[in-house]
Amino acid sequence: MWMVRRPTKGMLGGMAALPGPEWQDAPPTAPAFATVSHGFTHFTLDLHIVTGAKPVGEGWWQPIDDLAVAGLPTLYAKAAEAMLARKKSLAA
Repeated sequence: MWMVRRPTKGMLGGMAALPGPEWQDAPPTAPAFATVSHGFTHFTLDLHIVTGAKPVGEGWWQPIDDLAVAGLPTLYAKAAEAMLARKKSLAA
């Protein structure tokens, strides 16, 4: 799975993440492959996950079997789990 590092300033600063644009209060521009909700202290974020054909941004490939050691914050761990579950359900 392609991972990137979030900017050092801001929410989840400097942490490992899945690539994507900055969070925004707008509908997704592509159909969501999966969606996860996560509650922060002051708001709830619905993260719409879309798949991409190419890696985006500067980052690294993290083996799926080693996602637990990637240091993903809860939001992105939920997103990775949702993606893998959706992929598994489509394969069945």
